[in-house]
Amino acid sequence: QLSVYYQRYPQNVMFEVMAEPHGKLSPLWNSYFAEALTIIRKTNPTRPVIVGSSFFNNPLTLYSLKLPADDKYLIVTVHSYDPITFTMQGEMWLPFGKPKEWLGTKWLGTAEQKQAMSSTMSHIAEWAAKNSRPVFWGEFGASDNADTDSKVRYFTFTREQAEQNHFSWGFFSFCVRFSLYDLKKQQWHEELL
Repeated sequence: QLSVYYQRYPQNVMFEVMAEPHGKLSPLWNSYFAEALTIIRKTNPTRPVIVGSSFFNNPLTLYSLKLPADDKYLIVTVHSYDPITFTMQGEMWLPFGKPKEWLGTKWLGTAEQKQAMSSTMSHIAEWAAKNSRPVFWGEFGASDNADTDSKVRYFTFTREQAEQNHFSWGFFSFCVRFSLYDLKKQQWHEELL
């Protein structure tokens, strides 16, 4: 229904069949996406469609993603919150780990921390080149529980690495618990930009 409704919209309106497929959908994701894409392409043959791999668009599952080789209008997305002990500190909704015990974790931008992130992005870039796919680093961020200096270092390095690897990028989220914007003050957290 949505593909029919939006078929006459400009190309900057993109589709995403599902954000962060996971759980019982993971083993079915490739066939589910292929079926949905077939429906979309009937009315939107050149509409950009964003697609991520199973397990929440995790970079480690990208190699399991199967895409039609002849469709050049697919943009692959990756979501990453590594290191999770920094980005998810204090976030008690997280269904694993001990987020409360992670409170106070800093991201200092050490050689080891940078190498871990650079290595992940290099692997994604290699996959993208091999498969002729553009990449959208669709989510990264850190909890409001993290200290500002660490977040500035982390956000800056993540953005720079994405751009060096020719990935577009998106920050999560605007103003809720991983915020770049202070709702109470109605202003941007300038120190994070």
